Amino acid sequence: FSLPIAPDASHSLSAFIIAISLVAVIYIGLVALVQADMKKLVAYSSIAHMGFVTLGFFIFNEIGVEGGIVQMISHGFISGAMFLCIGVLYD
Repeated sequence: FSLPIAPDASHSLSAFIIAISLVAVIYIGLVALVQADMKKLVAYSSIAHMGFVTLGFFIFNEIGVEGGIVQMISHGFISGAMFLCIGVLYD
């Protein structure tokens, strides 16, 4: 991740990263709404969740970073459970 590696570049490009994260969350959310395949729906929702994580990290405050970490942990559990449920449904 770029925060500890290049902190100056992270701070100077934070507005761009926040804008890209917002576009990713909104656009990928809309793309996920029209998916007929459940596996693709879960994959697109995973991408949208990571948009929320980068949004939280690049706000550069304590609550944003903590929220991004909590979102990553919950995303690990939730997407694993969703893929398990979809695998059971397809079998």
